[in-house]
Amino acid sequence: MPTPAAASLEAGLIGRHLPALDGVRALAVLTVLVHQFLQFEPQPGIVAAGLNFAVKHGSAGVTLFFVLSGFLITRNLFSLREARGRYVTFYGRRILRIFPIYYAVVAVVFILLPQHFSAREQLPVWFFISNWTEPFPPGPGPLPHFWSLAVEEQFYLLWPLVVFHSSRRQLLWACGAVALVAIVSRILLIHWDFPALAVYTFSVTRMDALAFGSAAAAWLQTPAALTSLLRHRRRLWVAAVGFLLCHAVVAVALKGWAPQYVPVSYYTMVALMWSAFVLAAISGDCTPSWPWHRVLISRPMRLIGKYSYAMYALHVPVALLASHALLRWLNGDGPVGIPVAIEQLVILSAIVFVAAWACYVLFEAYFLRLRDVWFAMPPGKQL
Repeated sequence: MPTPAAASLEAGLIGRHLPALDGVRALAVLTVLVHQFLQFEPQPGIVAAGLNFAVKHGSAGVTLFFVLSGFLITRNLFSLREARGRYVTFYGRRILRIFPIYYAVVAVVFILLPQHFSAREQLPVWFFISNWTEPFPPGPGPLPHFWSLAVEEQFYLLWPLVVFHSSRRQLLWACGAVALVAIVSRILLIHWDFPALAVYTFSVTRMDALAFGSAAAAWLQTPAALTSLLRHRRRLWVAAVGFLLCHAVVAVALKGWAPQYVPVSYYTMVALMWSAFVLAAISGDCTPSWPWHRVLISRPMRLIGKYSYAMYALHVPVALLASHALLRWLNGDGPVGIPVAIEQLVILSAIVFVAAWACYVLFEAYFLRLRDVWFAMPPGKQL
């Protein structure tokens, strides 16, 4: 029989919304915005070095989105395992969640804006395969960030089949196999001199992050795992830092031998770090007195998390339309210093948030209501 702590934790996690994960979504999109918007001229100093590090590694927010997607999608699939019409429900809900904003942005950029884009630039984006084409000529198009959404959509195609027809143990083995394939694929692509962007965007090379998130969801299906999570929640933070330290050691070693292989460990270690972070955030929903958990579930973070998908979809178009004019207004033609870069980050992020809020209220919420009417989750499984 489960202990009271296990029963409480199980009741708080299985089939329920997890507030801390809204904050995790917010963290993911905020790191992406820093990567995109915080641009300034190189300069000496500790502050500049720290900001440069944040900008350089802000793309790790995409890896956090992958881990979170793997976790949430696998969790949803577990909730549908015994449901009638489970495939229709899953794909119907995914389509109404992803497609409206995605295709609205695509239509505005490719149809309504005055620029001319060739069919070769447009077709991969329309069909969610831009992650396979961007590394090659003519290169990334006007929506280069949509490669990550293509990776997730391709993941959704086959993963329900795996989850619906596997035991928990088999699913964990499958997650390990997928992660191993991703690591080996990165090694092979680097060995075969593929473009670095191919190593970054190909689905087969980035599936370890989705697999780790999926493994976390599969592991959390048992009360024993939930009890263990509560008992070892502090160690998850140590593990998160440890994964980055492991990568740092590997990266230093590789720099003197084969520096091109650094991404092999980096992508995996960042994915493991975020997986530990997600589990720690979930445990915080059962120990809400922790200060870091209060930050994650704060109203600003949960609002940003609520609109995070639209913010991610809109941030590149906003940058294309507004960043140049904004920078000239803030700084003229002079070199961009840190204060101006921070101003630009704050203003553009605010524009993205307001645009995402308007998109949600006027557009996205309608399709989410349709989703819950047409493709409702089983009773008690409103995730």
